[in-house]
Amino acid sequence: MKRTVLFVALSISLLFYSFISSPTEKGFSEIHYGDVDPIETDEYRIAFSDMHSQATFALVRAEFTNKTDDFLFIELSKVSYTLPDGSKIQPVAKKVKINPNATKKISIKAPGSAGLPAENLEVEIGGITQLPVNGEVENLEDYPLPDTKKKITSNNVSIALNTLKKETKVTEAKFKVQNTGDTPILVNNSLITVTCEGNDKVWPCEAKSSAYKILWPGKSMNLKATFKIPGKIVDMQFANMSIHWNKALVSSSEKDLKGGAISLKMDLGKTEGMNK
Repeated sequence: MKRTVLFVALSISLLFYSFISSPTEKGFSEIHYGDVDPIETDEYRIAFSDMHSQATFALVRAEFTNKTDDFLFIELSKVSYTLPDGSKIQPVAKKVKINPNATKKISIKAPGSAGLPAENLEVEIGGITQLPVNGEVENLEDYPLPDTKKKITSNNVSIALNTLKKETKVTEAKFKVQNTGDTPILVNNSLITVTCEGNDKVWPCEAKSSAYKILWPGKSMNLKATFKIPGKIVDMQFANMSIHWNKALVSSSEKDLKGGAISLKMDLGKTEGMNK
């Protein structure tokens, strides 16, 4: 009888210890967490996987889908992990771009802290912004070829010709574009067109991509405009031409989007399997 009572008491003690002991006391150097639902809004969807923590870090892997025609960003330093004792840790600063209607896999890793690995973590996803492509069109005057202007400017942009090749069937102009304003400029050279003196037809730029590129304040980029016109219509080597910028350069501003949060709880099966 005494042995039975002693055995029951010992079993209860071990069970109680298993509840109050820390993950490291249980022999777990790495805690893995159960599945969580994605965070989804009208603008994006974030699905999570491979969520775990060690003494030196806490990590979730995110599959970030941009559901818009605009650029989205997430500033990782604005993601926070809350530990059971209420303390918070954040990843180092890094701004990640997600292109329009695209998906990107992102590792969101915060440095180690006392209390890791933890059986439970609260993760707040912040720092998500949207950069609309439908901004304010830069009002730029037409650029003459042969070059007589050297440089043209608007409120936020300066454009200077670097090189020019004018042949009978092909004209190629390479420009340096500088953002002189305080907001991002979206640049799309596929929207540039050209006309030739004595001919009413408008010719498109031969661009490899129709996607916008982002030119941040104070930065510059190279822009190439290539035009191909049959020699029997216009001999571009001798033609007076005008480049029209249309909506090729647009100023825009980021706006904050609502974030979300997930609760991570230890998955015992995953954790035991990964600690063998």
